[in-house]
Amino acid sequence: MSVKFIADIGSNHNQDLNRIEKLIITAKEIGCYAIKFQLFRGEKLYALEFPEKIKEAQAQELPIEFIPKIFAICHAHKIEFHCTPFDLEAVEILKPYVNQFKIGSYEILNLKLIKACAETGRPLGLSFGNWEEDKERRYRMKDFLGFILMNILYTHPRNLTLYHCVSQYPANAIECNMKNALEILKDSYEDEAINYNLGEAEFGWSDHTVQSGVIYAAAACGVDCIEFHLDLKDGQGMEYKYGHCWKPSQIESTIRNIRIMELAFAEPKNKISPSDNYK
Repeated sequence: MSVKFIADIGSNHNQDLNRIEKLIITAKEIGCYAIKFQLFRGEKLYALEFPEKIKEAQAQELPIEFIPKIFAICHAHKIEFHCTPFDLEAVEILKPYVNQFKIGSYEILNLKLIKACAETGRPLGLSFGNWEEDKERRYRMKDFLGFILMNILYTHPRNLTLYHCVSQYPANAIECNMKNALEILKDSYEDEAINYNLGEAEFGWSDHTVQSGVIYAAAACGVDCIEFHLDLKDGQGMEYKYGHCWKPSQIESTIRNIRIMELAFAEPKNKISPSDNYK
């Protein structure tokens, strides 16, 4: 099965609808099946005691009036529209439009937000940052996933994607702990899903490294989805300066190499005899 790629725009839209359309078209052209945005309000992210932080966040907000237009552009270009809501109001705004909700790792303990997304009936992604392989964390992951499955997802079954990520911007390859962390995530879900008679989940890597080798490692570990932060080739997106965003040419070549890897792993449709190599 082919890895599905999701381009996370974050705040690289610069509150410009023309730029958003270019990003959506670019994501489709480089081989993405979905594009993801984030819907937050600056005044809800920070306490009033931090006016500068609020002002900075407000400059990065996705305008609410853009949501129906983004949906229409995505539909026209046959690419899915995913979004991360940061509060309950955002869930209600997005519900008529998005193909999938995504809960970021910084909101993973916000059970009211997870429940609100689950109740929409839309597919749901959950991102877990910095889970390690020691026994204590393994048990904590099982307990936490079990709690979510029992109290939220069991009563609202849906398509579920669980993402491993490193919540650093940018992250380093040495911090990724790719194999062990994904094994913990998969084992924890499978153990708990059996208890609630739930189906299979998908697993993914949410990238903040901008390193092709890390993307290849995720694909080799058998992930279903890879999410990455995308900017346009001009590098003028508001998040690009922080170093965790890919330019189109960088990630396009990486995606192309992943497709070659998939061909190499696949069984040939027609058996080739050794002599055929010399014809």
